[in-house]
Amino acid sequence: MKIEKKISELRKICLDSSTKKFPIKTPCGPYIFFSNLNWERYIKGIKYYLNFVPNGGKVLDVGCGIGHTTCISKIMRKDIDIYGFDIQKNLIWKRLAEYNVDFLICNTEYSCFEDESFDIVISFGVIEHTKNRNLFIKEIKRILKPGGYFFVFDLPSKYSFSEAFLGKIIQFLKNDKIFFHEKMYIKKEVKDVFLKNGFSVVVKEQFLIPAQVDRISRFICNVFNKNYKNIIKIDQLILKTPLKIFSQAFMVKAKKL
Repeated sequence: MKIEKKISELRKICLDSSTKKFPIKTPCGPYIFFSNLNWERYIKGIKYYLNFVPNGGKVLDVGCGIGHTTCISKIMRKDIDIYGFDIQKNLIWKRLAEYNVDFLICNTEYSCFEDESFDIVISFGVIEHTKNRNLFIKEIKRILKPGGYFFVFDLPSKYSFSEAFLGKIIQFLKNDKIFFHEKMYIKKEVKDVFLKNGFSVVVKEQFLIPAQVDRISRFICNVFNKNYKNIIKIDQLILKTPLKIFSQAFMVKAKKL
């Protein structure tokens, strides 16, 4: 079966489960599967980090949640040995067993793995939810092999146009609460914390145009879904300008020294 088809089937399982059969708990809601723009961003991030995984490499997906990023990684690279862990079990994990990945319940700051266990560690939207950021990063360093990489995706930016500015305006106009990250970061702060904990680090603006437009209206969400490829192109152009300072999130590539 082609990779694209298997990923599409996985997406359907996750979407169906998030709206019907399984009580999946996520602060983002089913938009993370419904939004074409958001899904393509997952695919792009996974394709990127897989370039750094050695043949037969061992990967850990920290805070994997439902497990879609773990499974997509395995679909794209059958040779890797990948684990997904979160602080609580998700009912959909049983349904995803066919993808030949291992899911575990574990603490992000004091994990259940031995020293230098993994070639690569990844996380999508996790650091901002940890109780102790420094302990978390130190733990990742402990379980990484020498020269291993920690890839962080969707780290919220303090200057995000969509969240720090536009989102609050919409919240005021609609008189309704919209989800916001309690912890948001500036680029220098991200670099400093990784350097302090023994990593070399590259921090890049990830995207500016938000995918969570279902919080505004279903109509806008449908427009975005139909035009997501053009939106991605526009977003990439914006990130080449000084406006990138207003990006929604950062991507971090940190190498253990």
